[in-house]
Amino acid sequence: MKKQASANAPQKRVRSVKLKSIARCAAKGRYKTAISTAKQLLEESPEDGESGAWLAFCLLESGKTRRAVEQFTDSLAKTNTPRPIHPQFLRSLIQQRSKAAIAVHAMLREQFPAFAANYVSTSGDDPISKAYRSEFNTAAPNARTNPNLLIFNHLPFTGGTSIQASLSLAFHKNRFFNIKRRSGLPMIHRLNALSDEEFAALKYIHLHHPYPINNRGIAFARITVLRDPVSYFLSGYFKRRNLGKKIIGSRDMVEGDGGFDSAIDIAEKYRMRNGLARQLAVLHPRFAPAYARHYAVRRSLKHIVLKKEPKNPHLQYCEFEEDLFYPKATAKLSDPAVYELAKEVLESDFCDPCVIKHLEAGFLASMARLGHHVSPRIPHRGASHQPPREAIPDEVKARLRNLNQIDQRLYDETTAEFERKHNALIEALRGPL
Repeated sequence: MKKQASANAPQKRVRSVKLKSIARCAAKGRYKTAISTAKQLLEESPEDGESGAWLAFCLLESGKTRRAVEQFTDSLAKTNTPRPIHPQFLRSLIQQRSKAAIAVHAMLREQFPAFAANYVSTSGDDPISKAYRSEFNTAAPNARTNPNLLIFNHLPFTGGTSIQASLSLAFHKNRFFNIKRRSGLPMIHRLNALSDEEFAALKYIHLHHPYPINNRGIAFARITVLRDPVSYFLSGYFKRRNLGKKIIGSRDMVEGDGGFDSAIDIAEKYRMRNGLARQLAVLHPRFAPAYARHYAVRRSLKHIVLKKEPKNPHLQYCEFEEDLFYPKATAKLSDPAVYELAKEVLESDFCDPCVIKHLEAGFLASMARLGHHVSPRIPHRGASHQPPREAIPDEVKARLRNLNQIDQRLYDETTAEFERKHNALIEALRGPL
């Protein structure tokens, strides 16, 4: 037995090396080479379900959907445990908005119930699937077929980490562009440096840095999440203090006495009141010239990315939220003007903006509107670390509401409209009482 195991060891090493080679080729888009290697492995071991799954994935990415699904079905019958390639295959079908995703999800649900529970399908019989199917069927056909690009405007402390985790189950990394909050400027330059062909290949942009993206004439859909302004402020206050440099800081961490009142004073000093509305307002086309001037850079992209503290202040990685451009860009606007701009952006650019109160319902509604037959579920990540609401003094909450009346108005209006449109989905997710 030991001799047999020793004899099989070189074959296992060769197989492992070839599987890694397939994965690398697939990541670089070299599908022809990956397909050839996968076929070699299958000739050597026809019962190798993992190699068959990789062959199916590469066929799918090459545009051969029917052959890919047939190959995936065959490989799944030879697999006892889910492999990393299985969610990649389903993700690719979801990204392509293919109906074949329904059949593949059903197969995975039957063989690996725990894995498939992370998704919902238009063919399911459970209450959530039925509500999702209703959302899918009632969405306007042009909204399901036209957008080729999804832009997630990730407002901080609104459940965006959960949304981003879910979207990673629906979009491949090679079709995804991530603009982080602190290092947004270098990534914006990298995005603008993409050729039209490279930009057109993108399927999803995660925009955590408030910036009016030029979509270059490509049909797109935007999603975002709003939050009650009191909860929003408190979430940021406690999260920054618990996570430190892992997230972008705020001036109240280095100025004042560190208390609630001091933090609110500093937020007002640096024009941070109604912060959610201001971040939405700067997405309006009228701010594009101001952003272009502010982010004008003569140095090379290589210099921007590699040097963390360049001499040019416009190139620095942002240390504090107050140093982002949106407070300065909206400083001279009155509260009514901020509201009107934010409202116009929400109504014209976003498909059903949602609220953190109904986070999963909002995500599923957006995926249905985009025409995805199968959608990931929300995995709930990113705890805010804040204490119970009753532990916060009433005078602090009253002051926050008074200073953020525009945010409060937008949140209340968005919540009422979302509940009116998507009550059935909300009730299905709430489950039986």
